[in-house]
Amino acid sequence: EEIKSIYISLNSKKTNTVIGEKNIFIYGEESIKENLNGIEFHISPTSFFQINVKQAKRLYDIAINFFDNIDDKYIVDAYSGTGTIAMIMAKKAKKVYAIEIVKSASEDGEKTAKENGIENIEFINGPVEKELVNLINVNKRIDTIIFDPPRKGLEASIIDKVAELNLKGVVYISCNPSTFARDVKLFSEKGYVLKKLQAVDMFPQTSHIECVGLIEKIN
Repeated sequence: EEIKSIYISLNSKKTNTVIGEKNIFIYGEESIKENLNGIEFHISPTSFFQINVKQAKRLYDIAINFFDNIDDKYIVDAYSGTGTIAMIMAKKAKKVYAIEIVKSASEDGEKTAKENGIENIEFINGPVEKELVNLINVNKRIDTIIFDPPRKGLEASIIDKVAELNLKGVVYISCNPSTFARDVKLFSEKGYVLKKLQAVDMFPQTSHIECVGLIEKIN
């Protein structure tokens, strides 16, 4: 009875990705739900969602508390997945732009926002490198950014854009300490410094650790 949903995933590629591009729904519910901070999130097979929910709450609380103040701010949640952090921040922020490349994750986020009556959030489906530039080009107000990229970390072009925007600070969640260290070095070359760092153990008894960093511009 614990099994809510079954899919067959077809993956013909020799990569480190388990889930394939074609997922055939065969039993139960097409998406499952998980409650985080009072919000019921829809999760599809290809949508990213932290599976250790207890630690995910702790991780996101730390990340949001790293911001000086998000009240009335316009925030970009880059690599937003199903919009977990974005929707939690939307409770206080003026507006949140949630950028995510996986279409099903953006659709799950839109469904969740609608069901939970969260209106000050905009889901943008596409690569962060392109969509962040698009927001800047149409003169959208951006006060700060929270990054939660995959293991490969950030593209150098994104760090260049943060410097161009002259943002006072950004928060960076990383599942790979080595690419996090590389990116912090790139930020330092643009006049930023790592002010705070917190590790969160998402998978006890394994090597996997999440880091949350506050990166601020040097006065």
